[in-house]
Amino acid sequence: MDEKTAPRLARDYYLKNFQFLLKFCAKQYDDLLSQRQKKFIEVFKTLNRNQRLLYVRLASRSSEFFLLSKLNYDEINIERGIKDNPLLETQLKKINKNLEDEELKRIVNIEHLKSFLVKSNIKVSQYKGKDQLWDKVSADVDSFKKHLNQNEGLIQVKYQEHFDTLLFLFFGNMRQTLSDFILEDVGSIKYPKYKIQKKTRIFKKKSDIGKGYKLSLLQEEQYFAREEKDVEAILENLSSLDKLGSMATRFSQKRKVLYLRGARALESAKEYEKALHYYKKADILNGRERIVRILYAMEEYQKAWQKFKVIMKDPLNHGEEVFVKNFYNKFHSPLGIEKRKKIELIYDQQNLIVKNTSERVESLSLKELKRRGWSGFYCENNYWNLLFALSFWDVIFKSCEGAFAHPFQRSPLDLYEDDFFKRRKSVLKKALCLFDNPTCYKAEIKQRFDEYEGQVNPFVSWKAIDRKNFIKLLELMDVNHLKSIFEAMIGNLKESQKGFPDLFLYKKKKYLLGEVKGPGDQLQNSQKFWIEKFKEIGIPFTLIRVEWS
Repeated sequence: MDEKTAPRLARDYYLKNFQFLLKFCAKQYDDLLSQRQKKFIEVFKTLNRNQRLLYVRLASRSSEFFLLSKLNYDEINIERGIKDNPLLETQLKKINKNLEDEELKRIVNIEHLKSFLVKSNIKVSQYKGKDQLWDKVSADVDSFKKHLNQNEGLIQVKYQEHFDTLLFLFFGNMRQTLSDFILEDVGSIKYPKYKIQKKTRIFKKKSDIGKGYKLSLLQEEQYFAREEKDVEAILENLSSLDKLGSMATRFSQKRKVLYLRGARALESAKEYEKALHYYKKADILNGRERIVRILYAMEEYQKAWQKFKVIMKDPLNHGEEVFVKNFYNKFHSPLGIEKRKKIELIYDQQNLIVKNTSERVESLSLKELKRRGWSGFYCENNYWNLLFALSFWDVIFKSCEGAFAHPFQRSPLDLYEDDFFKRRKSVLKKALCLFDNPTCYKAEIKQRFDEYEGQVNPFVSWKAIDRKNFIKLLELMDVNHLKSIFEAMIGNLKESQKGFPDLFLYKKKKYLLGEVKGPGDQLQNSQKFWIEKFKEIGIPFTLIRVEWS
């Protein structure tokens, strides 16, 4: 969409969007909103237009403190927006209680600092940069605040916590903001249509809101602690997760993911005992493998072997299957477990000798194969994931309890939970029945492509898709083969979206999937999974080894 065709936003677009959010929350969660939150909504409704516009503008910003002199919005009469606004604080005495020195330093600039020092008869030439000026000003910060208020005007957004909580209640997370409305308003993103019913809402009890909000704060906090590799902060974060107590299923799953990530960080720091403790709390996929690896690293070989045998007996996904194959022989030396011979993966292979240029090795291979009579295109994961999305669109966007909280979701909230397809059993069965009639299936998929093109879907990157190539792949593929591929994806949804071959090749009605490997490149586990699956299904595949001429 270019600048000429893109719709122009109304000047008050953000107010319209926030009022939609308020109406939505009042309808969906009227029984869960606190009296203070309800009072906030009622007070907001009494504001005049300029007061509403200014409040939403400021409350959407990262700070709750502002200098009046810096406020400049074409669509707002600032004076009318501030005057008698019960949601904005202008009295310095009350602002002082909440305005920390670091926040004050952030909202002022060098000129503000110099102005105060000059008025205090202090030479500013000896101080270089904001930090040095601030060090001098901070010695009398109360006087500086008075100076600012007299010359610039200080304003504080009141009830920021209610504004933030309502956003969280609407989106169900702290990542999304009112800007998500904008993306749809201008046509940058088209969200799919799905039902949002009160009975399927995320939050069931008042306590769910508070705990969910706290959990989201802890998620952000843990991210920074992991980035800094701050073991003490990670442990404190994990302890705070423990203190949240029992939670709704949706948030309980989210907490387990945070246990898993925190445990992985502790493992990297060689805090093995603590990592084990939280891996056990995580109790989800990948945790079992990590426990075995830690016990082995601690030389607790017998305990590691007992845990390993549980995984070996019933691996939960392909990742655990690969782990069993690769890790088994490590027990030979410490426990005398008899070694197993590695079973080599057998597949068709062809070698290409091409000139090394700045082009990607896949493009060079495709050119050489076209000289040998093949047609084709680069597809990797994108085309297969799109086919999956179109085949199971109704399954993905089926309204289930806790799946959809608001109209701006890219995917259902429970997409990667273990019981995702079990909860949609009837609509999944209907989707699978479509494969029984190949002609009807292909016609339906073409129709869905045209209907859903551009709409967000967790499996789809529309920019990577060429419609002509997509139709060619769809027409040539055996529908039963597609069904088998998708059944494998359903069994391991998160991991199976990757690893598909680079190229889709064809000669007339014959097709071939090709994975390209340049000099020194090796197959990844996800690629080996699909190579094995293609052999099992009967899908023609070749590994293309490239050597430089």
